[in-house]
Amino acid sequence: MFRCGMAVLVSWVMIVSAGCNAMDRAGGKATEGYIGSSGWKAWVNRQPPGPAKLIVVGQVKVSNAGHTPLLVFENLEKSNPAKLHLRLVVTQGTGADVITTKEARYESIEHTTLGGVRITDPKGKVHEIKQVGTAQ
Repeated sequence: MFRCGMAVLVSWVMIVSAGCNAMDRAGGKATEGYIGSSGWKAWVNRQPPGPAKLIVVGQVKVSNAGHTPLLVFENLEKSNPAKLHLRLVVTQGTGADVITTKEARYESIEHTTLGGVRITDPKGKVHEIKQVGTAQ
């Protein structure tokens, strides 16, 4: 009995370890639920009232209606002009297992003078927005 239980425990630990190693090779990013993205756009809204605001949007395909795509600030490249680096993350939620397209959106009043935006998706692919438009 003890040997059988120990064999099951060792097998379970090996399976969990293999899953963790696969996630480590992917840079620790969970790609589950993310299918792809497209249509990335960035512009600065300078229309009154209020301060100028950078807006970045893109269409993200996820495998579950409960998943939510988010754009998260990563860093600001101090080049001339500066380039904003964002990371796309997909939070896991509960919903119907259907492929759904959702908008990912980032807004900032701090980063309104940029030469471009770089977005890294959960699979490591980099999406470049080379021109940031203006709405006046």
